[in-house]
Amino acid sequence: MRIFKLVVNNIEEIIASVLFCTVITLLFIQVIARYVFGTGIAWSEELLRFAFLTMVYFAAALGAKQGAHFRVTLLVNILPGKFKKVLEIIQYVISFAFNGFVIYLGFKVIYEMKDFPQISPILSWDMRYVYAMVPIAFVFVTVRMFIRMLTDFGIIKDKTA
Repeated sequence: MRIFKLVVNNIEEIIASVLFCTVITLLFIQVIARYVFGTGIAWSEELLRFAFLTMVYFAAALGAKQGAHFRVTLLVNILPGKFKKVLEIIQYVISFAFNGFVIYLGFKVIYEMKDFPQISPILSWDMRYVYAMVPIAFVFVTVRMFIRMLTDFGIIKDKTA
């Protein structure tokens, strides 16, 4: 149970770290292949692209977990307490609306791709699975932002937010 809790609390970091190691390894292999053997490895370029993009989105979820997501703090920091809380709520509402929009459109695109399937040229992967990483990562971002919001407002005392 302890390992399960550890994985759940750090899932974004685990995914981003594994993908980062994958990206570095594939880059190393690609450099060696090009400069030592004189040719690139096509499958590694495609996998590298997919891994890098997925890593970026899960790193955004990690940033949301750590409270490092993008928001304007200058105005919030100079306002008195009551106005500060109102502006923070507005910031969270806008962020949740944006995340919801991306999640909705992402899953809509994936659903509509069933009629017009796309296959990746080298790995022959169904691109719906690759595209699914965007809305899935934004679900993670939204959940972590919600936990961070509850923590920021003192509703919960969560050390992992």
